[in-house]
Amino acid sequence: MKVADQPWIRARIAQVACGAAVLFAAGVAAGASPLRTAVSVDFSALDEGFFKEIEGLRLEDRVVVRLVQDGFAVVAPQTKPDIVLRALREEGALRLRAGTGSALIELSQRPLPETHLEVAQRAVELVRSAAREVALQQAPPLAEADESSRWRLAALAGGILRSSSFDPQFGAGISRHLGPIWMALQGALTPSGAGQISVLDWQVQAGGGFRLQLARQVDGEALLLGGLTWHRYSLADASASEGVGDRLGALVSVAIRVCWRPAHALDIAVRAAPGLSTLAIEHHLEGATIWRRGGPRLEMGVDVGWAP
Repeated sequence: MKVADQPWIRARIAQVACGAAVLFAAGVAAGASPLRTAVSVDFSALDEGFFKEIEGLRLEDRVVVRLVQDGFAVVAPQTKPDIVLRALREEGALRLRAGTGSALIELSQRPLPETHLEVAQRAVELVRSAAREVALQQAPPLAEADESSRWRLAALAGGILRSSSFDPQFGAGISRHLGPIWMALQGALTPSGAGQISVLDWQVQAGGGFRLQLARQVDGEALLLGGLTWHRYSLADASASEGVGDRLGALVSVAIRVCWRPAHALDIAVRAAPGLSTLAIEHHLEGATIWRRGGPRLEMGVDVGWAP
């Protein structure tokens, strides 16, 4: 027969709960801050013989008093407490469970008061750990609403690979997160050429995509971008025909970012953006090719963002 089946035990549980309530009220009356985490002590799974062997009533009293002294509100199980501390019998031992934690107390031949002291201490440790779990579950999420309602400004630095040639690239962007949706506008400048030719490639793109949280403070983002690219060149030989000129083309790319947020308003990201431009350009001087870039491209680099 289990302990909870005995009427006198049910009355005793009610008595313990009332005693805990008196201690709680006394603490509040004395000016202590109200107890926020409600704990129930449940020894109902223990059979009657084992309960008497370990002097369960005295042990339960000690555990309850120790919990109240540690700042917890001990209540009856029917009041839907935040944490339930349960006691279970195992071979030669007593197991305590609270939240996701458990503790095993060996029942040796030592005096019962020493065993009671260890049980009370381990009970408090388990309940403290369970209270931290409850606090994390009840904690409000990071201010996603505030973050998604703000604009993000970013500075970009890296390079672009085209036709086996790698050129530096610098840019800036502005974006806004609407929940998991990411809307962005960004521009970049790519200087290239040396000696016989000087080239500046400008690009402006806009698009949208989505964002996924990979870990705490780490997001993954994918964005489809489309826009224009403007190619401006000048030859060192001013007498050459078409020594200065420009061309305009279309550009589409897919930007993939892995973003780390060390602070609420700051983020640092690595970025790769494969794409395709309608401009596949070669420049010649005296029959020789002095500059060539194809349409396929791969942008890569780092950007730093700030959401003021």
